[in-house]
Amino acid sequence: MAAGLSSILALGIIERDTNSDVMLTWSYPIIDAEVEKVLLSRANLAGDFVPFTFSKFNNQWIYIVSTPVEHEEEEPTDEEEEDKLSNDTGKEYSGPLGRVEAFSICMLCKDYNPEMYATLCKLFVDVYKKTGTPINVLQGFLRVLTSGKVGDFDQEDFPARDALLATSIKDIIKIFGIEIILLWTALMMKKRVVVYCDKSSTLLRVIRSFPLFIWHRRDWDLLHPFTNMVRTLFFVHHLLM
Repeated sequence: MAAGLSSILALGIIERDTNSDVMLTWSYPIIDAEVEKVLLSRANLAGDFVPFTFSKFNNQWIYIVSTPVEHEEEEPTDEEEEDKLSNDTGKEYSGPLGRVEAFSICMLCKDYNPEMYATLCKLFVDVYKKTGTPINVLQGFLRVLTSGKVGDFDQEDFPARDALLATSIKDIIKIFGIEIILLWTALMMKKRVVVYCDKSSTLLRVIRSFPLFIWHRRDWDLLHPFTNMVRTLFFVHHLLM
């Protein structure tokens, strides 16, 4: 019997309803308030969210797949018009997710494997879109925990080594040119490297290649794909004092 995917610590669903409210509507097991705030921020359903992101918080990898929910426009009845005037709960469409405009499937995991967890999250996205209930998502989640397989997903199709080599180091050298020496030196000396990019997909593709420059360490835990500058500036300030 195949081993289960026990590296998943928690699963959550974040929704933006038709009243533009964003909240964590379901999780298994319970996600604490501190982590919930991080998930809400990184899913960014209130703004211009991206289809897939991965990041890290408290030594846990966070994988988030977000998607809009498409609804067919319907002519409101007189009763619906009256309800709209009398309450502010937002419009309700027909279908399993009638009050949802967009949602995210979030996973907290022990290990680094963006492609594997993106595939699994997308599978749960499809399930939730069709059914509108977390019960079906939970069933799939428990199945993959125990067997490592659910639907078309099989953890054996996603070797950890493939995740480490997903970005070509040659492409990154072309981007930085001769200045790649500075990056290599910083990584060899275990220095902090801050990377800024206005496009998250490009940022994630670039920084996941950094550990390749110090392949002998095989350490992808050094990556922090999303972070604020408060802690970094704190260290810089004290270095300059």
